[in-house]
Parts: sequence; C-alpha cells; structure tokens
Amino acid sequence: MTLSLIDDLDEILAEDDHGIFYTHEGIEYQGIFNKEFYEQDVGTAGIASSEPVLYASSRDSSDIEIDDNINIASKTYTVVHKEPDNQGLIRITLNG
Repeated sequence: MTLSLIDDLDEILAEDDHGIFYTHEGIEYQGIFNKEFYEQDVGTAGIASSEPVLYASSRDSSDIEIDDNINIASKTYTVVHKEPDNQGLIRITLNG
C-alpha cells in the first residue's frame, strides 16, 4: 500500500510546524524554505555551497514556471528548477 503525502501536506506545510509563507503572482501560499548544502567536485578539490530551495504543494505551485519570481520574507527569488515528487510536493530550486 502506497502512502499519500497529500493527505497530510497542509499540516506539514503549516507555519506552526515547518512552514513559511511565500507569494507568487500576488497570492500567498505555504511551503518549507531551506538553504540546502551541496558540494560540487572541481578538479581534485570540492566547492561547498548552499542553494535556496522551496518545498511546496503541487496543488498550489502547479502554475509556477522557470524564471518566475517568488517572494519569501521580503526577498525575491527566481525559480531555476522544479522537481515534482509525484506524491503532492514539488522541490523548487531558487536563485537570489
């Protein structure tokens, strides 16, 4: 039996748990915002960095496209990648 994340998604994204509010095209939604760590191999050394990532409900973010702007905590980010998990959540990589 496959568990459906969408059943509990509103609770997971709620501000009192992990969530934040973000705005896309003037409408406010809830999501989870992280600055995720990654390391990229460059020659014999690695470069460590972080990138802003928004996890959002696919129901709320289905119209978000690459190069769209998203506002989080009075800062504007540009969408550079979208990756749906096919369970109701989309990982949106941001630049900004």
